[in-house]
Amino acid sequence: MISTEALAAEFNITPSTLKKWLKGSKPSKGKYVRVCQSIFDQFEYVDGEWVAKNEPNNTETILPVSEKQPSVTAKPTSEQIATSTDTGLLEVKNEKSDLTELVSNKIKLQDPGFKNQYRCLGLVKGRYIPGNETIKKGILLTDSGVFPASILKRNWSPPVDEKIWITWIRTGKEEPHLHFCLREFKEEDPSDLNKDIFNVRGNLRIWRPEQNKFVIAIRPNKNAIEDFKPFYIDIQGTITEPRADSFWDVIAIREGNHLVSTPH
Repeated sequence: MISTEALAAEFNITPSTLKKWLKGSKPSKGKYVRVCQSIFDQFEYVDGEWVAKNEPNNTETILPVSEKQPSVTAKPTSEQIATSTDTGLLEVKNEKSDLTELVSNKIKLQDPGFKNQYRCLGLVKGRYIPGNETIKKGILLTDSGVFPASILKRNWSPPVDEKIWITWIRTGKEEPHLHFCLREFKEEDPSDLNKDIFNVRGNLRIWRPEQNKFVIAIRPNKNAIEDFKPFYIDIQGTITEPRADSFWDVIAIREGNHLVSTPH
């Protein structure tokens, strides 16, 4: 499930606009017609939350809201089958039900809600410290670095002790490279998370084997909304049989200030 605020942020509209559409005042012309149609084609409003249609058993559908490390390889598993689609992307069918089985964490990432779901979702352990001007922007103290962080929920006071956070992630060129958008936290013991872990799903945009690096483009989860630009996630590792704009499902761990892909 996803809140109205988070869904509105993903589609670059205001929560009040989405609430107005929910009450029946949907746009009949202009660029927001396709945005509105895409939202209501994919989601339905149930008990105060938005739920992906045709996914009744998915309790945590997450949308993305844009150096020297050992060489590792990201590649499709033997269960993944790539086929052409009308959109020109690759459709990935993954029969694995446990995305994080190769990392020794007791806490697991939620599986994607549907095929070709774009996302940059992760679990990170740390203590959130609000800034002086607003509680919604601050820093995340981890065992191996300090990172800029923000809180997505409104009117909410985050805990002061160490937690396992469910987070969206952005990467940037400037140190410390990683930025966390904290969605909520888990009640489990922080010691249950041995490695911060992330699932990045999107289109392969850049691959540079000489730099041990590739870049994944994250887009809104939609059918066709041309007005929104993707943002990009930098990952360290190599790609097997890369193809521009092919769809990749990458499991990555945090090593210091960088995401490093793991084979799966």
